[in-house]
Amino acid sequence: MLLRNPDKITPILDSISDGVMTLDTRGAITSFNPAAETLLGYQETAVLDRNFADLFVPHEGEHDFSDCILKAVYHEAPIQTHEEVPYRNHEGAEHCLDLTIYS
Repeated sequence: MLLRNPDKITPILDSISDGVMTLDTRGAITSFNPAAETLLGYQETAVLDRNFADLFVPHEGEHDFSDCILKAVYHEAPIQTHEEVPYRNHEGAEHCLDLTIYS
């Protein structure tokens, strides 16, 4: 299966313009493609194996982004959602992210 073979999936994820981040069931970031680096303002080496909540729990009033991700990580049944959410990266740049989440 393609998703279970990093040698095949990594070049695909690295070449697309959409930011892709994957998390394991503990909420640890397991992959972070170059587009995600650009959109979210972090280098992959700085986020791999770190807990999503430690990096992306928002400032007061900016909960849409992290709520979408955390809902998918901690939801027991598979879900699929697509939402537009505001996001401010650690450098203060504001973005509107178009999130598609599968779990």
